[in-house]
Amino acid sequence: MMYLSIRTMFCSLFLEGIYIIASLWSAGRQLSTRSETRPKTYIREVILENFMSHEYSRIPFRKGLNAIVGPNGVGKSSILLGISVALGQTYTERGQRLSDLIRRGTDAARVAVVFDNRPVDGVRPIPSISSDTVSIVRFLKKTGEYWHYVNNRFKTKAEVENLLSKIGINPDNILIIMHQ
Repeated sequence: MMYLSIRTMFCSLFLEGIYIIASLWSAGRQLSTRSETRPKTYIREVILENFMSHEYSRIPFRKGLNAIVGPNGVGKSSILLGISVALGQTYTERGQRLSDLIRRGTDAARVAVVFDNRPVDGVRPIPSISSDTVSIVRFLKKTGEYWHYVNNRFKTKAEVENLLSKIGINPDNILIIMHQ
């Protein structure tokens, strides 16, 4: 079987102090030599709580190109880093440990990425989950502990990585998430 597929990619471009975060998706379909199709997902929302400079932020996204603009120091980079951390990335350029990313004066942080999982022609992008959204949440504690939830159910890091691999995402791959 030969598949022709455009992989999901997140990229961060630095342009005169402005970050543009893009979600590049195929035309909503995976093409194959057979009539088999599977819809693609996209990030609907990012939630940051006590993460870096964000006390509590909900950032909505739309399918396609999303731009986040603002002056230096307001937390644009934190949004991209929050996506990376929520999806399980372990290396960050911002700190030696994930606990360094927790907002000063607090003991824990929560980062969440909400994916669209609405069916297209009766098929969900993530067929193993029957809800219209898939929420991947990572909690961080100052003690260095962290854990993951997918749609309010505890999951191991390996389970989250397995779920993400099914939709073509490896958060540790610099070609998927490029930092400044």
